[in-house]
Amino acid sequence: MSTTFLEKDKKTQFPTDTDLINHDPIFNLFTALRSTQALQAAHELKLFPLLSEQPRTLEAIAQSLKMQPRAAQALLSLCASHGLILLSNEKYHLSEVSKHYLLPESPYYFGQMIDMAIHNPEVGSYDAFKKALLSNNAQVYSEEDLFETNESDKKRTETFTHAMHSKSMTAASIWPTLVDLSTYHTLLDIGGGSGAHAMTAVKQWPTLQAIVYERPLVCKIAEEYIKKANLENRIKTVEGSMWNSTFPEGDLHFYCDVFHDWPSDKCEFLVEKSYQSLPKNGRIIIHELLFNDQKTGPIPTAVYNMIMLLWTQGQQYSGHEIVTMLEKKGFKEIQIIPTGFGCWSMVTGVK
Repeated sequence: MSTTFLEKDKKTQFPTDTDLINHDPIFNLFTALRSTQALQAAHELKLFPLLSEQPRTLEAIAQSLKMQPRAAQALLSLCASHGLILLSNEKYHLSEVSKHYLLPESPYYFGQMIDMAIHNPEVGSYDAFKKALLSNNAQVYSEEDLFETNESDKKRTETFTHAMHSKSMTAASIWPTLVDLSTYHTLLDIGGGSGAHAMTAVKQWPTLQAIVYERPLVCKIAEEYIKKANLENRIKTVEGSMWNSTFPEGDLHFYCDVFHDWPSDKCEFLVEKSYQSLPKNGRIIIHELLFNDQKTGPIPTAVYNMIMLLWTQGQQYSGHEIVTMLEKKGFKEIQIIPTGFGCWSMVTGVK
């Protein structure tokens, strides 16, 4: 007994000072929540619009935000450490990334995504996170289906659609520049939300028309965005269910952040439906954050995959998984095209 204990003890000795391994991966994971909360608080307190007016000192910021200097310093330091604000001559001012994404007047404003996170605190709790892991059930809206609940609740539909538009605009501006759409006539944006992707595609390709295919409440919101962009003559909305209705005619089917909402059998159903609906030489494009083939990264995709566990029935897929879906249903000339923006990629194939 004593010999076994001594042998085991030798194997578990503490490392010497020279053998210590940097603990940053664990420490950064442990503290990441506070960075998220700092972004939410700075957004809700309107720190970024305040600094867009003019650079300000710590004291002036604390006074404007009705905070004590110590607390204001903590918030400013964390925002500065992430490059959201900069300090020069004892005054804080906005970085370029904050001007681009955190001011309401920007077309790429991300604030509505932050609002949605703030207004769904039940999804951000550890209890909900653990319950999602152990039950395999989404926790948003008290485990009610996200899309069914949105369909019956106009306010939630508006909040969700505006948030998705907020998240989509930059990625939507990039992918149409990376694939030749000059021979296509009608883009069918399936589950197209606000129409962000349809709008950027038709702007890039002057002969292209588009249809945003969505649920009735979402179509009404999309029409407002389309009208604001002066694209009513090139984009229309069509109400319908991608599960139960016949797709409108189009020779280019586009899905963005649709597959990650659903389990693989439902994604295969959509691939099959698109294949049957598209004309010969019609194209499908699936735009998603992709895992590597082993599903060990990249980190943003793994994090977003966890968000899907909390919000939907789905998951993030690897490029290989989506390629296999397309091959199985008959698509040819299949490509994975990284967009160069974060971890976004397109998987595309031709009928």
